[in-house]
Amino acid sequence: MKAEAAEVRSVLSEDQLWAVSDSAEADISKAGWARARAWQALRDTWGWKNREIAQRAKKSDSLVSFVLKAADNPKFDPDQTPWEEAYEWATNPDSVHFSSDTSEWATPTDIFAALDSEFQFTIDVCATAKNAKCAKYFTKAQDGLSKDWMGSCWMNPPYGDEIGKWVEKAYESGQNGATVVCLVPARVDTDWFWRFCRFGEVRFLKGRLRFGEATASAPFPSAVVIFPGESKVRWWEWRAQG
Repeated sequence: MKAEAAEVRSVLSEDQLWAVSDSAEADISKAGWARARAWQALRDTWGWKNREIAQRAKKSDSLVSFVLKAADNPKFDPDQTPWEEAYEWATNPDSVHFSSDTSEWATPTDIFAALDSEFQFTIDVCATAKNAKCAKYFTKAQDGLSKDWMGSCWMNPPYGDEIGKWVEKAYESGQNGATVVCLVPARVDTDWFWRFCRFGEVRFLKGRLRFGEATASAPFPSAVVIFPGESKVRWWEWRAQG
């Protein structure tokens, strides 16, 4: 599995990513992580929409959504989690094999505590009642993207294809007087990172975070981005400050 994931990470061109996808096992549930990572890279790096991937791959829109849902879940590590398990979760999250508790997606308590001591957050702009980090918070039903963000804001956004909208909102809110501290995947090759994150303070985190009650670390590195902030990069040894 390690070699398979590394192969996808080393591929840069769209043609090469499609070659990985096309050569994978036809049965999606048994195809392994290579196709999922290829589609994820096509979306995040090359700007392909889910429907465009479905049309090119000759798969249904819902199937592509399931595959990317599994690939985006920070609970699953391609080096440790069998693809069949991740795919089953995406297609049947209420299975007895999985917990539907949103803490699997929750902000790690220790890193939030370190940042809260620095910024004294007043609102969690993207949360649920179960994983909110502040007394005041916006839920999905309240649509945080439609609200005015003010004060000191914490944001751990959805990690799917809508993440760019949240980062853009964070950047704009910073320009309008709020302080917004974001926990995001350190995907410097994505459009949203290049368009917005580089204009804030970026703190790259050592190692990989473990979200909530997940048993494995996330399959990607993370960064803290602060808006507004001086455009600079820090290699942040946040645990040493605890």
